[in-house]
Amino acid sequence: MVVISKLGDMYLLSRVTGEMRHYNPCLSARSFCDHVVQAVDGALEATVTSSPAYFNGAVYAQGSYNTLKKFSLENGLSSPITPTAQTVKLHVSATPSISYDATAANPVASGVVWTLERLRGSPSILHAKCRGLQR
Repeated sequence: MVVISKLGDMYLLSRVTGEMRHYNPCLSARSFCDHVVQAVDGALEATVTSSPAYFNGAVYAQGSYNTLKKFSLENGLSSPITPTAQTVKLHVSATPSISYDATAANPVASGVVWTLERLRGSPSILHAKCRGLQR
């Protein structure tokens, strides 16, 4: 499970049956509390008021007034820890949505990441990033 704090830190948690119980405050290293498998400090360099989205081995997340970023996952860990792709700067922290054509010959290749851009006094703009963000 992926969780991103309001400060932009990303945590990958173990969802093994029986391991997720109650909150355990971190007294020392983060990897020993709350079954944190990996912690990525400052994964998003901005305040986060949205949730991440997952599709085909990648996590998509965005901080306020920042870029939408893609973090690739391998064996349940973010690898590399830095984003593998990101968009131009957007102006709102929106929860990204994922859509794909399940009837396509290669459904994964048809994936689209959707997010919003909102500027004061202007209509919101819906952006679509095909095949999950290109550099």
